[in-house]
Amino acid sequence: MKLPFTPAEFFQAFAEYNRAMWPAVVALWLTTVVLLLRWVRISHSAERSGWINILLAVHWIWSGLVYHGMFFARVNPAARLFAILFFTEGCLFLWFGFSKNPLRFRTAVSDVWTVLGASLALYAMAYPAVALLGFPQYPRVPVFAVPCPTTILTAGLLLMSVPRTPIFLIVIPIFWCVVGTSAAVLFAIRADWALAVAGFALLGARMAPKKVGIIGP
Repeated sequence: MKLPFTPAEFFQAFAEYNRAMWPAVVALWLTTVVLLLRWVRISHSAERSGWINILLAVHWIWSGLVYHGMFFARVNPAARLFAILFFTEGCLFLWFGFSKNPLRFRTAVSDVWTVLGASLALYAMAYPAVALLGFPQYPRVPVFAVPCPTTILTAGLLLMSVPRTPIFLIVIPIFWCVVGTSAAVLFAIRADWALAVAGFALLGARMAPKKVGIIGP
């Protein structure tokens, strides 16, 4: 498969993004850590976690408009389509965040899906360190607030959601799991191999007979 950009151009997009946006990237990482820790501490009930939708909306809209729209689109025309998809996913989470019946999340470990979901969410927060250990040529490396860690974090939290998560919420994350995994293989980005796990987990949870997590019509 012939790509419309070279490996050098691919990594240069990350370099330009990181140089220009590093204060926002650091701020979003810190904010996400603080909010997730607060959620774990106070969320004895899934009813308290509706605002997680807003956090995910920010991640998807930022990755779509800023990374795809402003940086990756310089080397890949398809990034404009990716920007629309990411913005759409963000709007869906935003809608749930402000709806009367928001998508709810749980911290209690009750099945294999919540265990896997928590593991993916923790991995997403450790993603910057994993990425730099596996590909230390900063700033030419994905760190945070870009599509792949956003998708991993989202998959983890969706696996911890309370029934019933609409199927349309997992279509774009699964799509990016496929795209991101192929890029991880082509460009040897080891941190992104977790996307394959995330994608299979979302599909597996959806197809499993027991109605937990994202399972359900």
